[in-house]
Amino acid sequence: MNIGILKNTVTVELCRQLLVQLKVPAMADSFVKLATDPVHQNMTLVEAVSTMATHELESRLGKRQERYLQRSGLRELSVWNQADLANLIVTKERNLRQQDLHRLTSCEWIENNRNVLISGATGTGKTWMIAVLGKQACIYGCRTQYYRYARLMELLADAREHRESATFRRNLNRNKLLIIDDFGTSRITDDLASDLLTVLEEREGCSSVIIASQLPFNEWHHYLGGNRNADAIMDRLINSSYQFELEGPSLRERNALDSK
Repeated sequence: MNIGILKNTVTVELCRQLLVQLKVPAMADSFVKLATDPVHQNMTLVEAVSTMATHELESRLGKRQERYLQRSGLRELSVWNQADLANLIVTKERNLRQQDLHRLTSCEWIENNRNVLISGATGTGKTWMIAVLGKQACIYGCRTQYYRYARLMELLADAREHRESATFRRNLNRNKLLIIDDFGTSRITDDLASDLLTVLEEREGCSSVIIASQLPFNEWHHYLGGNRNADAIMDRLINSSYQFELEGPSLRERNALDSK
């Protein structure tokens, strides 16, 4: 495009094309609306630029949120479509308080590089809670990755075998929030416990994890081998985490009864 002729040929379409070339498409759309709708003719230049810039920022934020949600792996969860704070059952019976959830959904704990540990029997709402907190983190603007524990152990073992552990951890730790579901469902070797410890060490003070397990917290140390690796892992988790031990009857049973 010949910029030299713009003074004599400025049109709405030309301005739109320039904004698109500058890679601000939402601002371009907003400009066309402001320039062609008589309702906006009395806006000052400052008001118009502010409106267009706000539209562009909101569009970028929405695209980033969707990109983070798409890449997180959370959508594979069966409860994804119902993963909403309003749908969580918060009662004393479940050992879950509304104020705790609201504090977590603000994502301040992620900004402070803290962790969330969740334990409870099958059906008590661990996965639902993971989905809600993970979705909220993506919306807040935190890059998030979800793994089932057994799958993460497979990937760590494969990376170790091919001498790519550092590369795998570097990619893993690009995520501000790492979610590990079903912790303790597969055997862990000393090598894998050491790899898990390294992941946690590298994330300490700069990112967060959520770990959910059917194992009560007092059994985690034994599961990890009861050795120095276990000591170090538990020290990093317990002293920097919000802990939730979910109780009560299975939510699946309740949903089955409600559907009858």
